[in-house]
Amino acid sequence: MSNFSNIQPFSCKNETDLLTGALSKSALVAAVEEMTANNNAHAFILLDLDGFKQLNNTLGHVAGNQLLVDVVNFLRKGLRRNDIIGRIGGDEFFICISNISDLNYIHRIAKHICVLSRHPLQNGGISSASLGIVRSPHDGISFDELYTRARSAVRSAKKRGGNCYVIYDDPDDVASHLSGAEHGCRSMRFYDRNWLATYDCNTDTFRYNSKIGAPIWELMEKNNYADQETIAHFRSRFTKLVESDVPNAYFEEYLFYDEQQLPHWYRVGLIYPVVGDVIAITFTDIQEEVSARQSLERMTEYDELTGLTNRSMFCRMVEHHIKKNADIAESGVFAMIYFDVIRFKAINDMFGMAEGDRLLIFIADTVTRLLSQDDIGCRIGSDRFVAFVDITKRPPEKFIEQLLSAISMYYLPVEITFNAGIYIIDNIRMTADAMLDRAILAQSSIKGSYTMRYHYYDESLRDEMLTEQEIVGMMAIALNAEHFVVYYQPQYNHSTGMIAGAEALVRWMHPERGLISPGLFIPIFERNGFITKLDLYVFEHVCRFVRKCIDSKLPLIPISVNFSRHDIYQTNFAEMLEELRLKYDVPVRYLRLEITESAIMAAASTRTKSSASCTIMAISWRWMTSEAAIPPSMSSRILNWIS
Repeated sequence: MSNFSNIQPFSCKNETDLLTGALSKSALVAAVEEMTANNNAHAFILLDLDGFKQLNNTLGHVAGNQLLVDVVNFLRKGLRRNDIIGRIGGDEFFICISNISDLNYIHRIAKHICVLSRHPLQNGGISSASLGIVRSPHDGISFDELYTRARSAVRSAKKRGGNCYVIYDDPDDVASHLSGAEHGCRSMRFYDRNWLATYDCNTDTFRYNSKIGAPIWELMEKNNYADQETIAHFRSRFTKLVESDVPNAYFEEYLFYDEQQLPHWYRVGLIYPVVGDVIAITFTDIQEEVSARQSLERMTEYDELTGLTNRSMFCRMVEHHIKKNADIAESGVFAMIYFDVIRFKAINDMFGMAEGDRLLIFIADTVTRLLSQDDIGCRIGSDRFVAFVDITKRPPEKFIEQLLSAISMYYLPVEITFNAGIYIIDNIRMTADAMLDRAILAQSSIKGSYTMRYHYYDESLRDEMLTEQEIVGMMAIALNAEHFVVYYQPQYNHSTGMIAGAEALVRWMHPERGLISPGLFIPIFERNGFITKLDLYVFEHVCRFVRKCIDSKLPLIPISVNFSRHDIYQTNFAEMLEELRLKYDVPVRYLRLEITESAIMAAASTRTKSSASCTIMAISWRWMTSEAAIPPSMSSRILNWIS
């Protein structure tokens, strides 16, 4: 693994392009020759902006130059520190990805660069790029060899409509996710303009600009404007319209080819207003509309920073893969592995967001390298990642072990690690979102642990989650309805056998479910902070009970009330207690506050230590000198632990 501190950003290399700051061509050639001399595997990507000449002609050279600068800046942000980008000339850039042989990684970084190349334009459109990818030494070792073959791949990408990538000598390896239509109708570009033809049902003739000609499908076939599938589809749609006995109209998008076999999108309309009369056939140029739509679709499917899929795209791909492999999917051959970086926010705070972004890119690169051919990686957001893997090729534990090992090598003076949750897919009727939620639930059960690096999902976790959700949904209503009942457990002096005090205990008496164990609801309330409201509720009931005893002239003993660490974090907690005590005019000698040692330890080990200390000292100052308020031994222990 490279030590990132020893790598100089490519913008600091010897000779740079004055406009963009990328390497100039001469410096680029030297850098490529130096890289390929070691015979290691490298990838090189030639980037050519789509329609850049037209952009310059339409918006001017200032806008064109700004786009070039923007593209380089975004590439800098999205690539690794040791990747190199050079400007060959015009809108052509050459990107060098060192020490890479994994095709999965090459595909991911190519998709990532396609996303990074998309920017809003002044005319409302969105820029895009065509990429040609070559590998060294697979496709050559000299700059001229690599550039020539990358240029050939770019031409193939342009023929596919742009906004995509082609790997040289592997034309079928470009994933369909970067192709245009779902329809299957390949395309044509007649004369790069809108045009109209008509068909007269009475005379069975086609008319083009006042001239009678052959049927449209014959012209398509003769001039190679479309393939046989497209021609058959168009002719079938046209025939059904002619045979219809009601007026109708159809509009569909087709990808046609012009005389140079360059692709172009058209919206074709078949308009039949009067049965048995004339059908109008319209061809509307929608190339810019389709390009903009495809760009927006890609931007919503892939994470801009890392190039991995986002959650919605990931779930669609997982569901498609499971459906395609339904015969084996339910036998537990696939798994979702979810993880996030421990203390990632602290890394951002200490080293800056730019370093945090570089770490996320590094993690995405590592995940991609570890994935098998049909596995899928995803960045859900922030530092949260998930992988869909075939566990017949590698156990989840092995994947996590390799990932932990690689990430721990990232150069930062802090430990980089994570906890992972694993869900073995055993129900293919479940949505991918639900599967992911199970992996997240498994991870949350060990989140922050340094002894358990991963945990498998089981149904008991879901049962606990549903129980917790049910309790959370009922807790506020139960408190307002006073379903929480306070009991008093006597405390005896073992030397004398006399009763010395009592401890207030709370129980939840649900009107339908009956008694709910405090072991079930107390931990939940401590996690979500509701425990403070419950503790104040208990304290008020104790004050009310003491006041009632005083008014009834009954004998009294001190009553202890337990408080959690969440309570002593409240800056106004002492005031709230004092307000309740004064409300019922309860002498301090009848009240005791008990704060567990675990709560004090928790306070002493967090940044809220000073807040907890102030709270306890405020209570102590008001009550400690009073009779039997806080036991002196407890008070001294509290102050010693906090100080």
